[in-house]
Amino acid sequence: MKSNTLSLRHTLCFLLLIFGLITASAHTRSVAQNVELDRLAEYIEQVRQTWRIPGLSVSIVQGDSTVFAEGFGSLHHDRNVPTQSQTMYHIGSVSKSFTAAVIASMVDEGLLAWTDRVKTHLPEFVWPDPWVEEHLLVRDLFLHSTGLRGQAGTYLPNLGYSRDEICAMIGRMQVGYTYRGDYQYNNVTFLVANQLIEKLTGKSWEENLQERIFNPLGMHRTTTGQAGYLAAGDRASLQHEFLFDPVDTVRTRKLEGDDRALAWLTTVGPAGGICSDVEDMTQWIRLHLSDGEVDGVRILSEKSMRELHRGRTMVSQDSTYIRLYGLCWFVEQNNEYQVIFHTGTTWGHTAVCAFVPEMGLGLMVLCNSEVNEGARYSIMRRIIDAYRGAPEKDWNREYFDKWVARNYAAWEKEQAAPAPVLQTACPNDALVGRYVKDELFGDAYIFLQDGDLYIRVGSAGWERRLEFDPAEGYYFWSDGHRFPVTFELDEAGKAKTLNVAFNYRDEGLGGWVRSLD
Repeated sequence: MKSNTLSLRHTLCFLLLIFGLITASAHTRSVAQNVELDRLAEYIEQVRQTWRIPGLSVSIVQGDSTVFAEGFGSLHHDRNVPTQSQTMYHIGSVSKSFTAAVIASMVDEGLLAWTDRVKTHLPEFVWPDPWVEEHLLVRDLFLHSTGLRGQAGTYLPNLGYSRDEICAMIGRMQVGYTYRGDYQYNNVTFLVANQLIEKLTGKSWEENLQERIFNPLGMHRTTTGQAGYLAAGDRASLQHEFLFDPVDTVRTRKLEGDDRALAWLTTVGPAGGICSDVEDMTQWIRLHLSDGEVDGVRILSEKSMRELHRGRTMVSQDSTYIRLYGLCWFVEQNNEYQVIFHTGTTWGHTAVCAFVPEMGLGLMVLCNSEVNEGARYSIMRRIIDAYRGAPEKDWNREYFDKWVARNYAAWEKEQAAPAPVLQTACPNDALVGRYVKDELFGDAYIFLQDGDLYIRVGSAGWERRLEFDPAEGYYFWSDGHRFPVTFELDEAGKAKTLNVAFNYRDEGLGGWVRSLD
């Protein structure tokens, strides 16, 4: 009798749940038909002005249709050329979801499995921890829980090292936590995924993207890397670094020449090198809202889509939400809805791609500014609220005020810190010379040119001016990144070693020793 009672209760609960979901779906459809898009556009423009974003573009997908696609502001910081819905931007780390989709299509094809050991397909694969090297799964490459420190090796491409060279360097990096014991965001593991793609298909990552994703989805403007970006006619300028200013709150700075990090964009491609526009990206959103099939063309199996959208690595949580990381998507369940999204940041551009499966709603935001994620989240959450029929909330003010307070506190702390101990530059002849390391990293050279010190380091042979700041010491800029340099001197005051901080800190990759010849 007790069992029958429980069964009846479960049946009633199930029926009530289904009724609630049907009611909610009907409400969503009703609200979606009455969303004031002009009012949303006004809010987006308000966000753009608050954060001083030169230009941005936004698209919205509802059901299986694009209901909104517009540009706001200007392509350039100092020229009034309007952005459009087909303006090209870097989508940054949203690119990771495309790389995961390529692997998913290979899984559908039977070329590999997510649970295969990486070493099975790449015997040459190296890792700092021998046990992890033998047991790391294909899936682990995408989940940011391998044990590598956050952003380890991210700036090696800025020195001209290739994808394969960086993969070989991973074995020398330092493990920062226990395998699968934390979430620390990284890029270099996607270069290992690139090797898997090339090895098992016989084609490049770029070719696989074109054949497996871009062409079937009709994403004909979407492209990759430096060459693809520069070939795009209507492209947003890469000139807008975003900075906190204690007096003027927000300051933007042009990124010119080598500051634009276009070489990095190409090398780190599988982790962040795709360029697209908000119209093309509606096709990508439609794919994820329709379980892998768009316009009658099956791109990925339903099983693969479920795998891509499954949260696995804990990112953060509090009393109002829990956020996991899946196969290149953040999966957030909050008190109101589930949203699956990913942000992207490169030199001068930022992005967010998001969708709410239960509402059949998706959106894409692309900005030509390294603006804080709060600006993109403001737009994302306001759009979701509008289609939910929720009361209007000023997410923009909430995110902006928090960003200002956080940065102002950091600035005050910096002002109160003791003045740094000033350093003295070494005589030029104490540093000039050849410094040897190994075949993988190559030699480094310090030499004089027109009276200034220069450094040549990295397999590409790039030459950069070596600067000196009494408060910070030696450093140089390469492809948009600042690399601190330290020298160890012998008793005679001559440099005997040279060390480059690849990621603002010692990553355990070792230094160069000055040659005596």
